Amino acid sequence: TQIVENILNMSKIESGNLVLHKNLEVVDDLIYEAIQHLPELEKRNVQVDVPEDLLLVNVDGKLMVQVLINILNNAIKYTKENDRIDIQVRNIDRQVQFTIKDEGKGISKKIVDHIFEEFVTDTNVSNDSQKGIGLGLAICKAIIQAHGGKIWAKDETDGACFIFTIPSDKELNV
Repeated sequence: TQIVENILNMSKIESGNLVLHKNLEVVDDLIYEAIQHLPELEKRNVQVDVPEDLLLVNVDGKLMVQVLINILNNAIKYTKENDRIDIQVRNIDRQVQFTIKDEGKGISKKIVDHIFEEFVTDTNVSNDSQKGIGLGLAICKAIIQAHGGKIWAKDETDGACFIFTIPSDKELNV
């Protein structure tokens, strides 16, 4: 299902037909909806750290959940059972920043600069995972950019870290 969803979204993006249906969305709800779509996360140690105040973002909720699913799906592929996956959200300088860090094998140096391009995959997946077709992160980049945000990845000494920002208004904190 995720592969089909990614292919459909990529064809909309490439044809210029990606339409954003923005609404005020609760950040916590976006995260927990994405988690609900990935039962494999039950085999990981997922930690969610969001501000105590209710944090709202003006986004296309369905597309933002897709971004989270795609990044978390990668975290599942490149980690083992019981590895930690941290999801952190902060409101910084009129930007809502999402950070997803895992304790997996990290990002290969040969692809780290190209990881958000189409059909880029790493052969370093864990034994119980299937290799993807390399569209998930390219779609994430297109969706984040369509929202006026930025996305990047870092290879950490103990895993991978994906960060993206979405413009916000400080007044959206409740």
